[in-house]
Amino acid sequence: MKNKKLASPLLAAIAVIILICSLIGSVEAFQEDETSGLQAETLTINVGYYGTRYYRKKVFTVDELIALGLQEVVYSYIDRMPAVCLSYAKGVPLSTLMEVSGIDINSIQRFYFYTNDNQGGYFTDFTKKDLLDTTRFYYPNLIYRYYEPDFAFKDDRAAVEGAVPVPTMLVVSDSWKRHQPGPDDFGEIDYSDSAQRSRTRFRLLFGQVDPVTSEANRAAKWVHSIEVMLGGGPTITTDISVLEKEVGSSYRIRATVTAAEDLLAEQIGRELVWSSSDPEIAVVDNEGNVTITGEGDVVITVAYYNVNRPGELLAAASVRAAGIGPDSSGGAQKPVPPAGQDGAAAGMIVPPWSSGTGLFPAKQQGMKAGGAAGPVPEIAVSKIGRKTNGDTFSNTIFVLSPGDLNRLEGIRSIFAGGEENRDGAVQNWRKTEMADTAEPLGRIDDPVSLKKVLIGSLILFLVSIAGRTAEFYLAL
Repeated sequence: MKNKKLASPLLAAIAVIILICSLIGSVEAFQEDETSGLQAETLTINVGYYGTRYYRKKVFTVDELIALGLQEVVYSYIDRMPAVCLSYAKGVPLSTLMEVSGIDINSIQRFYFYTNDNQGGYFTDFTKKDLLDTTRFYYPNLIYRYYEPDFAFKDDRAAVEGAVPVPTMLVVSDSWKRHQPGPDDFGEIDYSDSAQRSRTRFRLLFGQVDPVTSEANRAAKWVHSIEVMLGGGPTITTDISVLEKEVGSSYRIRATVTAAEDLLAEQIGRELVWSSSDPEIAVVDNEGNVTITGEGDVVITVAYYNVNRPGELLAAASVRAAGIGPDSSGGAQKPVPPAGQDGAAAGMIVPPWSSGTGLFPAKQQGMKAGGAAGPVPEIAVSKIGRKTNGDTFSNTIFVLSPGDLNRLEGIRSIFAGGEENRDGAVQNWRKTEMADTAEPLGRIDDPVSLKKVLIGSLILFLVSIAGRTAEFYLAL
């Protein structure tokens, strides 16, 4: 029994010793990691838009950062314990790094910070507004108020008294220490160079926005890269907006990318995607070379897509292209030859579908032959009839409006009778329904001359006078 009683405390002591050794080993391993490769030797600045690739803008070595001039700043933080942490640091303001890198600080929207201990992506990120545009502070009195029983977490005026605005920096070395109530170094800051440590290089340090928010964990250690996301996005323009070419011809559309950074404009320009809405009318290669393959209209598009989300459009421009036949004028009317050639008047514009008469073909205008086409002078027809001795004498009087009578299809309709054969040609020899045995005549293309119209009108007028005279004598 005595052996068992002695064994129990002995086993417990051994277990405690093993636990302490393991903890010491873990601490030593952590300290070894901090001094064996996690600290960064260079700081890379990359730039890009949302959804685009990030391209290297600038790489700083330790010596280059030191050459820029190190600022010495004290920062205060609240960690997760929670406890107050103070850090005396030497580094370069983030705004200075952006300026030296040639990045317009007003174009920045967000920062992403990558660290050597996190291989799965960025460790932390901040908006430019939160990190640079918001005033942040070092609270020198926070350490003396935070542990007091009457500390007001929401509004402790004594804690924020004497607040010092501090910049956001990437530090080359610092002396970070967690402070707790104690009789010795409570709230003391070691400003000696011997206290400076570079094993957390490059550490991101920024001030506090209030005396209670815990942000110590976001003061990233071992930062090796910063991705700077610019606001807005690129724009694409083309040298032309409309392209009209004959079938078989080619043209290179030149696209220009505009971005806040020349580096981005150049790189995005290499990743543009060209497409045609109808390859049977026009095809385009990845350099913007367009080849017209058929007649008709087509849209040529040049676009840039989100590299992380396929199909998400970030910027685009389009050109309307038209394929024209080799004998086509692109829809423009052709000038009529001078007077004396093909019977056309000098200066007259004849539509390309005209047969030389200056009149609209019935089929092409979707109307019956003889129907008036376009804004031409009208011909008014009135009939006067009088019944005498059981007979009706119907006299037709034509009232002609002024105008170019050679373009009056209505005249032709009256003389033709308004009938149509299978080919759309006018039967000018019959006013009543055409007999089954009738043979269609060919289309009459010659215009009705003014002379014929006047003679015909005169004959009808004389017939009308003769009829009235005969009526008068018959009534006696």
